[in-house]
Amino acid sequence: MLIRSSIKLHPTIKALSKYIVYTHLHIGLSAGFITLGTAYHATITNYFLYGITAFFATISVYNFHGVYKAELLKSSAKHTWIFRHHLYIKWLITVSTSITLLLLMFLLKKPFIVLPLLFVIGFISFYYVIPFKGSPLREQPFMKVIYVAATWTSFLLIFPALNEGINALHWGEICAYFCLFVAIALPYDLRDVSIDQQKFKTIPSSIGSKKTMLFSITAFLISGTLILSTDRTAIYNPIFWSVIGSNVLLLLAVFYRKKEPYYALLDSAFGMIGLIYFW
Repeated sequence: MLIRSSIKLHPTIKALSKYIVYTHLHIGLSAGFITLGTAYHATITNYFLYGITAFFATISVYNFHGVYKAELLKSSAKHTWIFRHHLYIKWLITVSTSITLLLLMFLLKKPFIVLPLLFVIGFISFYYVIPFKGSPLREQPFMKVIYVAATWTSFLLIFPALNEGINALHWGEICAYFCLFVAIALPYDLRDVSIDQQKFKTIPSSIGSKKTMLFSITAFLISGTLILSTDRTAIYNPIFWSVIGSNVLLLLAVFYRKKEPYYALLDSAFGMIGLIYFW
């Protein structure tokens, strides 16, 4: 079951929650909100289109990963659900990929600058789960979190800035969101440690659960501090403090409880940081 609680949810709500979480719509929304906010903060005119592009690109990539792993594993309720609904998921991948490519064609302004970056992002996204020279990129020692954080940062923040010709990239903001993505990715590394340690080394398998939790919380707090340093008005922003507080609590809940609903809530909540720029 996706949600295990003493509260009985209506079957329709349970089914809908599965569709949202298992098709990664909530992660797509988080990516979209972050790009929407940071592009707006960078005074990019087409900030809304960049946010929509991030939404559909994230749905495309994550569902591609989900289908590939489900066909190989079928070892969990999620993988089983994806395998049973593979035709719908593949249709969703096709539609979201097509929309992403159309939006990128419309947005593209600096092809010689951003196409190499997009190629690298696409390469990492594809071979993150597909074997490359014998094994997927995610199985390189200690690199799972780095690949996730670097790809998210590059597509959500660096690509819009370079494409719009913004020479002075906000490196403080870029570092802030890189730390944020590292903080959010680490709990998933810890969740997979029992499987990963049999194949390759990850941060949690090397330093343990408690140190991984401290590493994640520290990275998240560094992220918040860097965001404050790049936008001093955030200190008076209730959205900023609400998001920071709720995400720290969710990180702690994920590390201590390791229940699927907490992961889903965390994936849904961290993207709300992108909304602070509209306050």
